[in-house]
Amino acid sequence: NRLEEKQVPGAGLLKKAGSATGGADDFIAEYQGDHYLVEKFMAEGHVVRVKDAKVHHLREMGGMAARINNALSGFEPEGEKRWKPREQIFREVQKDLLAYRDAVQRTTSEDRIAAQNLFAAHEDFFAGQMDAFRVHYNEDLMRTLDQGIVHNDLHCGNVKFSADGEITAVLDFGYVQSDARIVEFNNLVLGMDELPGLCPYSRERLAAVLKGYQRKADHKLN
Repeated sequence: NRLEEKQVPGAGLLKKAGSATGGADDFIAEYQGDHYLVEKFMAEGHVVRVKDAKVHHLREMGGMAARINNALSGFEPEGEKRWKPREQIFREVQKDLLAYRDAVQRTTSEDRIAAQNLFAAHEDFFAGQMDAFRVHYNEDLMRTLDQGIVHNDLHCGNVKFSADGEITAVLDFGYVQSDARIVEFNNLVLGMDELPGLCPYSRERLAAVLKGYQRKADHKLN
């Protein structure tokens, strides 16, 4: 395991009892109609909420993004984990958002779960983001960016810290894929807690993440 060799504290996968396919199916469990990779529980450390994250936490997470890139350099993922054009991703996300919107609208406010209420409160924001993508996205420019394997969901909720501020665990590798390396910074800079209210963009957050990344990256971002 490349992550283990590079001492990246990722959660290992649990193999299903009695499964012997020799492939990914050995580690995928079905629950309520959806499929999940089952990770081992990592008890050491604690989660730091976005609103409580300090500069050193952001630097550590930026450094961890680089360590993951380093460990998986040269590895070629398969299937859905391979790089694919953003226009394709956009169409898939748009389809899912519209289907979710319709489901929320069919549900009375009294019966909605917290996630549905959060979506309903920010529906205009999502629509605005889709419009902005149509106007501003440049596929040719995206293809010029440095590529690598990214965790793709690295943020405060998927990282545990020791009392000294060092990362003890990285969770949820389910979205790992080949992509532009700077994609990893999306959630690190713009992440939010599971509470209403967006985390405002901060140049200080971005600078801290980048500094941590450059310090640990084998191949620096230009």
